[in-house]
Amino acid sequence: MGAWMTEQVASGKNANDAYRNAIANATAEHGHQDGYSGAINSKGNGFLMVDLPKGVTYSKFIEVLEDSNDHYEIDTFHLNHLLQLERGGKKGLKGAIAKERRIVEKQRIAKAKFDAKVEKMGFYDFDGMAMAFNDKWGSPLCIEISNHIAKQNYSWAYNNKKRGEKIFVFFGYAPC
Repeated sequence: MGAWMTEQVASGKNANDAYRNAIANATAEHGHQDGYSGAINSKGNGFLMVDLPKGVTYSKFIEVLEDSNDHYEIDTFHLNHLLQLERGGKKGLKGAIAKERRIVEKQRIAKAKFDAKVEKMGFYDFDGMAMAFNDKWGSPLCIEISNHIAKQNYSWAYNNKKRGEKIFVFFGYAPC
């Protein structure tokens, strides 16, 4: 089975209230399908609240989370391949080892630049958020959406919210 990026927008007096509404909405819209609906109702229980740093939008945060995949998985693949080549001890591998070392070094530099970008944006524990975002069985991430953004991008949720309620978005990869 695979994973699908999902987001569910819901309103509530607080994040817990909105989460219950989001789960109910996801179940009504997608069904449960034995835990493989591809929506947040098939993810783990609960959610992880994220406070975005000043100046970082939800869409920018998603973009950075998606970019984080490129800076971790490829590096691990090439690093493991390099270790296998170095342990092999066979003649004629000098060129292959040198090539893998160059690739790994390029990727380490790219990762360092990416980490600096994330740090400059003001994120703390970004690696933990990226892991939670990509964990299809784990809890979804949650962000409170300002009324201004909700009115622009989620007008149906903004127009249906009751007085005193806030808009939240729950998102991450889910099993499908």
